[in-house]
Amino acid sequence: MYAKCGKIDYARQVLDKMSERNVMSWSTMISGYDQAGRALNAVELFSQMKVEQANEFVFDSAVSACASMLAVDVRKRIHS
Repeated sequence: MYAKCGKIDYARQVLDKMSERNVMSWSTMISGYDQAGRALNAVELFSQMKVEQANEFVFDSAVSACASMLAVDVRKRIHS
C-alpha cells in the first residue's frame, strides 16, 4: 500500500518489521523500488531474497531494475 502511494521508505520500514516475509511482500517492495526509480535498492533487496521464493513478478522487477541501471550507465558514457 505504501509503495503504491509513493511512500517507499515507509513501505521498507513495514517490510523490515515483518517477522515473516512472503513472495507478495518481497515482490511489492522490489517492484516499488523499481517504479520509484530506485533500481539499486531493488537489486540489493532482490539479492537478500531467497531465490526459491521468487516468482515471475519478482524476477521481472529485478530485471527491470537492472535494465534501468544499465541505461543510466550507458547515458553517462554517451554524455561524458
